[in-house]
Amino acid sequence: MIHLFRTPKASQEASEAQAHDQGLFQGLLEDVSGIPTFAGLFAAVLTSFLINSLKNLQPDPVQQFVYYHNRSVAILVHISQQIASATSQTPVPLIHYHLTQISPR
Repeated sequence: MIHLFRTPKASQEASEAQAHDQGLFQGLLEDVSGIPTFAGLFAAVLTSFLINSLKNLQPDPVQQFVYYHNRSVAILVHISQQIASATSQTPVPLIHYHLTQISPR
């Protein structure tokens, strides 16, 4: 910034403003230096909770049932096609069956 007319009062105000800004900047630096410490503590606490909760995780029984049921149907269809092709010359059409959702009772 170019100052054409610098008075003693303007120089004094500029130095006071600069001192105020430096103090504010120093306070911000001190506040920011605590952020990595807080982030590290937060990560450590979160990790300990996650490790303890991993022991209690179990697969969803409904999803397991759907998966194994679909696999069983696919195997039975394959066996049925093998038997049908061994006894006749006409191919048996493939049936696509997928269980996607089970309504709770």
